[in-house]
Amino acid sequence: MRSYNATQISIMLGMLLAGCSAFGGQGSPTANPEPLYTQAAQTIVAGLTEEAPPVIPTAIPPVRTGTPLPTQPVLPAQTTAPTDTPAPTLTPTLLPTATQVTWDLEYEEDFSGDSGWAEIEGDGWAIGHSSGGYLISVDLTNAPIWSVRNQEFADVSLEVDAARTAGPQDGYYGLVCRHSDGDNYYALVIADDGFVGIGIVEQGEKLRFIQQGIIPPEVLKPAGTPNRLRADCFGDSLALYTNGVKLAEITDNTFDSGDSGLLAGTRKEAGLRVLFDNLTARVP
Repeated sequence: MRSYNATQISIMLGMLLAGCSAFGGQGSPTANPEPLYTQAAQTIVAGLTEEAPPVIPTAIPPVRTGTPLPTQPVLPAQTTAPTDTPAPTLTPTLLPTATQVTWDLEYEEDFSGDSGWAEIEGDGWAIGHSSGGYLISVDLTNAPIWSVRNQEFADVSLEVDAARTAGPQDGYYGLVCRHSDGDNYYALVIADDGFVGIGIVEQGEKLRFIQQGIIPPEVLKPAGTPNRLRADCFGDSLALYTNGVKLAEITDNTFDSGDSGLLAGTRKEAGLRVLFDNLTARVP
């Protein structure tokens, strides 16, 4: 498990990083859990470059859960710089069904009170608690803002309620997995204009979407109403569900483990506000 202080993060991320803060919530259910830390940063070079054909939605498989663990804190996410390397050619594969994999609840967070998530404002962005949830604000263009929990998983199934409360319809939001630092992670996102994508930031390149498509209109909730997002990062498979419907799935083995968290980003228009709530993480 990694932890950072403000000096270390400033050295590592320079002007992109706003700072870090420690929280006193519980970690993994051990006799003497280590303290966890939160971190937050911005990237102002997000890009939507690689195109892929729309994917056909399918019914979401049921998820079996174990006994919930005590509520634990959660964290911030980040992105990176552009590259000319073309996206790899990927063949979608089906994830194992619930009859093959049992997901046990590792932690859950309702963002009430002092949850341990960072409360930080940067130049044109902010993250923090608001209205009983966790708000990511992006007043920049072409900028994803992330927030991750310093708890490494190889395989994880993440779920969260997320609602765009203000800003452009093409502002995207969702979940981050296998985040090792701001230069390397996966992002699984949707937008209220119907966009869905699974993206990657690798070795400081800009965010590019390995797969993207169009969400059927009946899947999304009305504007301002939370959508339930689920991201499964299992083996070399990545899959994104919205309101019980599988919208995108790819295979990619670039990253095999890392931290998890939340992300919201803009394209050509700023002013995005996304409120997250009821986050859970499950492991096999």
